[in-house]
Amino acid sequence: AEFKEYSISSIKRVGENYEFFLSHGDWKYGDKDLIKMIIDGKSYKVIMPSRNLFFKKSIDGVKY
Repeated sequence: AEFKEYSISSIKRVGENYEFFLSHGDWKYGDKDLIKMIIDGKSYKVIMPSRNLFFKKSIDGVKY
């Protein structure tokens, strides 16, 4: 798998959870990628993984 550096584009609180938008690339060159993640506000686990979530396995293995 190719490593891509993502930046946090926005964070929004939705009830007790947090919605993150991560972005990579540039619209100018046609390679912009946007990933949405929702994190549980109590356990900090991903509760709605987006498509192709490249670090989901490492998050699932973390003990809280």
